[in-house]
Amino acid sequence: MKTFSELHQAFLAKQSRFATYKVNGLNIIALSNVYHPDIESSSLFLLKPIVQRYQNLKTKKKRLLDIGCGTGVVGLSLSKYVEDLYLSDVGKNAVLCARINSFINFKSAKIYHSDLFNSLPDLLFDVITFNLPLLHQNIESTVELATNDPNGQIFITFVEQLSLYLEPQGEVFFTYSSLGDLELIKKIPECFDVEKVAIERDEETGIERYVFKLIMN
Repeated sequence: MKTFSELHQAFLAKQSRFATYKVNGLNIIALSNVYHPDIESSSLFLLKPIVQRYQNLKTKKKRLLDIGCGTGVVGLSLSKYVEDLYLSDVGKNAVLCARINSFINFKSAKIYHSDLFNSLPDLLFDVITFNLPLLHQNIESTVELATNDPNGQIFITFVEQLSLYLEPQGEVFFTYSSLGDLELIKKIPECFDVEKVAIERDEETGIERYVFKLIMN
């Protein structure tokens, strides 16, 4: 059985290569060092419970923001449920990738190069999604921008700023895993109701991953 370190290195090697995918009827290009939306990815893991909730919506959500959008697959897959789609990422390659995928799939999206909320317009969103980096380790290479959250600081900053960008009764969906510090979930401000809407355990490694939903109370 391979160790987690061996599995992770193989995973990073895959992320460093160019690839193409077909996801939810979308043609998705993954540039090098941009998180790939393969069938086991946390992008698709995040999407599943959201689509289950939104597929029977009577009225579209007004604005959706997908932070850390990578290829844009999450936001583009959810575009049918919203009037205005916003995508952002801290990685320049990811921003370029999201723009390409928006264009080739004839999807309208406002796309920003932004570290979390820092360079976004002053707007409130009905839905915010974030496929968080799940490994709480230092970032030592470009490919690790999508996988590593040093000491959970990205998560902490994200939840501390959320209430400034969310409509009343707005929804937030984000990924997390047992690779991170589960105690940090307690840092979610009390103004949010917290619900774990998906859980999955890898039998080989024992690692669990989750999708959490937040609603402002």
